[in-house]
Amino acid sequence: MLKVNSRSVVRWRRFWCSGVSPIISALMLFLMVLVATAIAISIVSVRSAYVRSLLDALSRGVEASLEEDLQIVYTATGSYGTVILGVMNTGSRDVKILTIYVNGSPIETTNIYAKCRDEVRRMPITIRTGELCLIAVATEMLGECYEMTIVTEGGSYIFRVYTR
Repeated sequence: MLKVNSRSVVRWRRFWCSGVSPIISALMLFLMVLVATAIAISIVSVRSAYVRSLLDALSRGVEASLEEDLQIVYTATGSYGTVILGVMNTGSRDVKILTIYVNGSPIETTNIYAKCRDEVRRMPITIRTGELCLIAVATEMLGECYEMTIVTEGGSYIFRVYTR
C-alpha cells in the first residue's frame, strides 16, 4: 500500500499557490482558453480548406470530362469477328482511351489495335484533338448487335454497333 505524506502535499500546494495573485491566474486561464480556441479554429480552417480543394479537383474533373468528346463516325466488321471503329475526337482536349468493353466484358488489350495518322498504337490510345483513329477490336461475334463501351480518363462512351 502506498502511503502519501500529507505534509509533502501541503508543502507542494503552498509552493504552487504562494505568490500567485488571482489576477495572474485569471490571465493565465484566459490565455490558455485563447490558445485552445486558436488551435480549434486552425483545425477547422485546415479541414475546410481540404474539403474546398477536393471540391475544386472534382469540379476540374467534371470540366475536363465536358471538354472531351468522342464521336463514332465509322463502323464495320472485318474478318474473324473483328469490329472496326472510326473514332474522332471533336473535343478541345486529347482523349486517352484506357480500355474497351464489348457486351459488358472487357476486351484484352492485346486484341485492340489503333491506327491514328500513320502510326499503329496499342492500349492506352491517346487521340489528339481533331484526329480520326481507326480502332480494330478482335472479338467473337455474339449476335446481331454489340454494345460497346469506350472507357476514357474522363468517363465512358456507350454505343451500339450493328452487324449484318
